[in-house]
Amino acid sequence: MESSRKQTLILRVTSISVFLLLVTIYSVDKLWPVNHHAGYRFPYPEEISSGDIVLRMGNGLVSEIARSFSQREQRFSHVGILVQTKTAMVVVHSVLEDEKNFNGVVVEKLDSFLKDASDWAVYRIKLPADKRHAIATEALKKATEKIPFDSEYDLQTKDRLYCTEFVWQTINRVAGKQLIHADTLKLGRRFVSIDDIYLNPSMSLITDYSK
Repeated sequence: MESSRKQTLILRVTSISVFLLLVTIYSVDKLWPVNHHAGYRFPYPEEISSGDIVLRMGNGLVSEIARSFSQREQRFSHVGILVQTKTAMVVVHSVLEDEKNFNGVVVEKLDSFLKDASDWAVYRIKLPADKRHAIATEALKKATEKIPFDSEYDLQTKDRLYCTEFVWQTINRVAGKQLIHADTLKLGRRFVSIDDIYLNPSMSLITDYSK
């Protein structure tokens, strides 16, 4: 009889503990839903918008070289601008990728852009919403101009753009001033590195993911 009472008491205590744990988890999830990406592969649609900046870390030698230009943090290897179309969220970016037949400024669906990324993040520039949408519009305009990829990574060329140069140029043109700076010096030349963009004080993190 005494043993039975102890077992019943243990079961009740255990049930109460489990209940309290579930309540705690539920409360935390309600209080901090943003950036809660447990197993979620892509950004939540309600968190992101046109004109946001999306970054990824890809695979392979080219990605390793690209991220090596960053002097402060080497988390990402590529960057683009988000644009919400009537049918999907897309990324406008400049890339040279034979597998997808990409050369220069192109439009790609967001899920395709992030498909093989080990890390990604979305940042928002601290500008009014109309300016951010103007950045998206300007990015789409460049995609229609079929601008080729700048394999020489030369900021002086006007008819070719590499990935960070495209973002740098688009944002500054819409802002009407130098918000993003080409701060990276390497091999005796000046470049726009990936961390020049997202570590800029004008940027704020919206959401990110890491495997």
